[in-house]
Amino acid sequence: MLARLLMIGCLTASCAALHACTTTRRDAARDAVDQHKAPISISDLAWLAGVWDPADETTNAIEVWASPDRGSMRGFSITPNADSFRFYELLSIESINGTLTYLASPRGRVPATHFPLTEHSSSHAVFENLQHDFPQRIIYHREGDLLHARIEGIVNNQARTAEWIWKKR
Repeated sequence: MLARLLMIGCLTASCAALHACTTTRRDAARDAVDQHKAPISISDLAWLAGVWDPADETTNAIEVWASPDRGSMRGFSITPNADSFRFYELLSIESINGTLTYLASPRGRVPATHFPLTEHSSSHAVFENLQHDFPQRIIYHREGDLLHARIEGIVNNQARTAEWIWKKR
């Protein structure tokens, strides 16, 4: 009888220890996920702010982002011609229903197309709208005084991309 009680006690202690260990691991994993999904504020994207000039011969657009102000960032992109603009786009990032969202208005078109933020780090942001024709993803990445932008999407069942590299003025 004593041996049986001792065995039950050991099993109970082992189960409790295993549960605590599993719970701790599960809590740590949940915390890591929650930390990644932690609310991001517009100030976390301040690394985008600046006047960005073409850094190589393949980039001819200029992009400008104002510093975060009152919960949003405003910007624009222009592709110049000899005497005017071949293309321009009005840009903003603002919180919509609690999610930072990139709003693009090519040639000032209204309403703007919305691209909610889906990934972020201290120098990287991905905005995505899979329902949009092209692009479906807008990716920014900062490396020192260089800003890389890439748009991606599927057009006629073919992957399509475009990339720009800017240097901070």
